[in-house]
Amino acid sequence: MCQFSVYMRFCGGRDQADSYANHVQRALPKTGLVQILNFTDKQYENIISFDGRTRAAKNENPQQYALF
Repeated sequence: MCQFSVYMRFCGGRDQADSYANHVQRALPKTGLVQILNFTDKQYENIISFDGRTRAAKNENPQQYALF
């Protein structure tokens, strides 16, 4: 969880991302709203975050072989 009701998951490629999207779709209740955003490692690396008025430390790319 990166923020309340915002979750992130590293995927090794498009096929894995599509698989997770299908899993989410099957688990949704009838009134559920889920939006999935795909972005590259480079785009993730360029996220700028603030904690209060202080700029937070830069995000590090996840290890490709990390297991959840």
